[in-house]
Amino acid sequence: MSVITIISIGSRGDVQPYVALGQGLVQAGHSVKFISGEGFEGLVAPAGMSYHGIPNSDPIRILQSPEGRHLVTEGNPIKAMQELAALGRPALRQTFQMTLDLCAGSDLILWAFLGVAGYHVAQKLGVRSAGVFLQPMTPTRYFNSIGLRQFNPAIPGWSKWLSHWLGDQIIWQINRRDVQAVRKTLLGMPPVPFWGDFPHQRSGYPMLYGYSPSVLPAPPDWDAHKQVLGYWFLNQSAQWTPPANLVDFLQSGTAPVYIGLGSMSAVEPQAFVELVQKAVRRAGVRAVFYTGNLGLGDLAFGDDLLPIGATPHDWLFPQMAAVAHHCGAGTTGAVFRAGVPHIPLPGFGDQFFWGDLAYQRGVGTRPLFRKHLTAESFAQALQTASRDSALRGKAQQFAKAIAKEDGVGAVVAWVRSYLKEGAVPISGAPMSLG
Repeated sequence: MSVITIISIGSRGDVQPYVALGQGLVQAGHSVKFISGEGFEGLVAPAGMSYHGIPNSDPIRILQSPEGRHLVTEGNPIKAMQELAALGRPALRQTFQMTLDLCAGSDLILWAFLGVAGYHVAQKLGVRSAGVFLQPMTPTRYFNSIGLRQFNPAIPGWSKWLSHWLGDQIIWQINRRDVQAVRKTLLGMPPVPFWGDFPHQRSGYPMLYGYSPSVLPAPPDWDAHKQVLGYWFLNQSAQWTPPANLVDFLQSGTAPVYIGLGSMSAVEPQAFVELVQKAVRRAGVRAVFYTGNLGLGDLAFGDDLLPIGATPHDWLFPQMAAVAHHCGAGTTGAVFRAGVPHIPLPGFGDQFFWGDLAYQRGVGTRPLFRKHLTAESFAQALQTASRDSALRGKAQQFAKAIAKEDGVGAVVAWVRSYLKEGAVPISGAPMSLG
């Protein structure tokens, strides 16, 4: 029985797909450790994995703070990343230390975007590793880096490739000194080159991408070790009972629109809710509104707008006329799977990428940046997405394609083959870009 360690840190949307992945590996006979932030034991343990939470490692808590909400919307992404890195710096060494301790005895380490400590620890331990990402990171000439607006055919391919390199450099140079210090003092390892060590750029290093090839196939300039295998969905509706008021609302009229920002927060929650209320009434639609981390207290809602708590997307989204969402990778995948139109409301990071993708694929309205959102623009998008038969028809085509895929099964098969081959760890020597 192989021991596999999965490292995924972030919001529930960042963690849940990896729980589905781990569950599939457990069912295939592997022993799986799951390293994440705090508060996910109830999600991880029922899947048959051992859960290990790293205190104070969750960046979403930083984004939900008053300082974090301001950084997300102030319009200077580089400054935002610098200040977010500074806020998260105290937990960095602890994250590396716990990762080092917990990965001992592993046969394979699978690390997500915010679990990059696993890559460095794999080098230290001489353990095979692979990146498992929810968004495309490997450079390509076919679309821009995930931090930029996408799919402009007028931009030459070399410029798109350069955007990936620049995006990596921005993140790396902001964190370089901290990572180098931990490698030296904790891991006893030499520093990586000044220009960084990016496994997702390295030829031959395995990167497994957890989104649908029907939605975004692997571009032709990726090597065979960079694979798009399909979404990693965790089906929860079978173990969940909907509240009576939600069932009554769904049955009392036309299909509503879902509105929610996931784990993200609005800078001014009450103003955002008031904007949503105005837009819903102007559009003449019914809506369910995921209140999430907005901290709304006793704010009143009308009969056409039902506030709800956390609800399994695989149960709720197929019953919606459309879904207005923040465009996190996991939520975007759930909307594609449900076969309903998107109303993209991106605000940070890769959310712009997924919002543009939904629009370009013909399954969503033009993205509405939350910083510039108005009741008028939102109402128009609500009307279009909930009533446009062409959008719904295209969305259902994608849903049918995704239903035929088995992303978790594809990763399980890959792991079986990779461990059986007994290959020399690819994560050994740092690559030099200098």
